Amino acid sequence: MNLKKLITAKNAGFRTKTVTVPEWGGISVVLREPSVGAWSAWAETLRSLDVFEAEDKSLQRVAAEAKLFASTLCDDKGNLIFEDEVDDLITNYGPVHSRLLNQALELSGIGQTPIEDAKKK
Repeated sequence: MNLKKLITAKNAGFRTKTVTVPEWGGISVVLREPSVGAWSAWAETLRSLDVFEAEDKSLQRVAAEAKLFASTLCDDKGNLIFEDEVDDLITNYGPVHSRLLNQALELSGIGQTPIEDAKKK
């Protein structure tokens, strides 16, 4: 066994979980915990929401969540499904996507309200 290849293999640095999605015809997808970069971008967007009006704030929150979701949804080979095609996902983002994102966040121990959670500690 080549330890270097094992450690640097695709998604070797991420926890993953295969889930069945009944709402999508019972297909199975692979969720992985978000990367540090994706999580940081999401958290930064949440921190900056105060500058937006209420309607824009809601749209920005959905867009940020959809982008984070895109960084967690993989095919059975570990390839990100929405790596460069996030706009359509943002437009159609819904509760099923959000539930799947919650499961991906659970893999890393991050909740949906990381800033509020940190303030409570």
